[in-house]
Amino acid sequence: METYADRFAAELGPCDAIGGVSFGGMMAQAMAERVGAKVVIGIATARNGRQIPGTIRFAQALAGLVKGEHLDLLGAIPDRFRPKLLHLIRGARLDVVREGSRMLATWKGARPPCPVRFIHGDRDVLIRSSAVKPDRV
Repeated sequence: METYADRFAAELGPCDAIGGVSFGGMMAQAMAERVGAKVVIGIATARNGRQIPGTIRFAQALAGLVKGEHLDLLGAIPDRFRPKLLHLIRGARLDVVREGSRMLATWKGARPPCPVRFIHGDRDVLIRSSAVKPDRV
């Protein structure tokens, strides 16, 4: 995650505020000090990899889903979301899925030198608001 954050921060350059949704929120936290941000806004994201229980197993299983295997691994996902999720998964690059899974599994979190504000829905099935303790639900 740190190498990825270095690369993105170099492209973005200095900024006063940085934010992101889901994985992007985690990246924003990792990038905050690098870009001199005065605030980080995270939407439906986590403070560290430990706050995404079950998501790591799910992400690691995506490689099999791309090939159409192990569809039973979607058990935690509500039925109404499965068709759209499978469509996204099947169109994903396997190397990107593997690298993202690795980053999530090993990310210890970031401690930006600025305020971090989280907005989170109470129906998120992957990153639970109860684990994240957002500023606003």
